Amino acid sequence: MKNRISPKERLAQLRSEAEAREQRLDAGTSRLPSAQDALVHDLQVHQLELEMQNEQLFTTQELLHES
Repeated sequence: MKNRISPKERLAQLRSEAEAREQRLDAGTSRLPSAQDALVHDLQVHQLELEMQNEQLFTTQELLHES
């Protein structure tokens, strides 16, 4: 039987991956974050999470159509 992770654990994993991606994209800037910068960072991470979830949905949809 396949080991499955809970949706909550998967979301935490996605957030962690999205934050890592965002850090790589933002590696060129080295300034102290203001409240606006922190908000922009959170929104960028959330956008990356949504993009990653969308990729997973498309992959799952393709697998369902193939079966």
